[in-house]
Amino acid sequence: MRRTAALIAGGGPAGAATALLLAHGGAMPVLIERQTEPHDVVCGGFLAAGAIAMLARIGINVFALGAHPIGCTRIIAGRRRAEAELPFAAAGLSRNRLDACLLQEAIDKGAAVERGVAIRRVDPAARCLDLADGGRIGG
Repeated sequence: MRRTAALIAGGGPAGAATALLLAHGGAMPVLIERQTEPHDVVCGGFLAAGAIAMLARIGINVFALGAHPIGCTRIIAGRRRAEAELPFAAAGLSRNRLDACLLQEAIDKGAAVERGVAIRRVDPAARCLDLADGGRIGG
């Protein structure tokens, strides 16, 4: 079984940001991601003020990535329409773009990102992951 000081399952925003922060702090994490490349997802894209601020704290400027400011919300049902200003700053950004940027930043800081690796089972007692290729990695 391979060992690593820090093991992260999944390269979405939470996993990638965790890898980035750990690598920035000197712990060289290994992140396991089943997708071989960044991809579009069904959900995501809306970043509220808290997410924008958190990303800025770890060095990610969402507007430099092409995020579009969002200032209001609209609900349309048939011919009826309601609109309201948001009480906070928000932005829209493709999850594909955000995920790719976060993972690249983590790699640039020293994290190892293993793409195209599926996790078959999580073993919390042993603190390890069983991988689809028969490998096992633990933290």
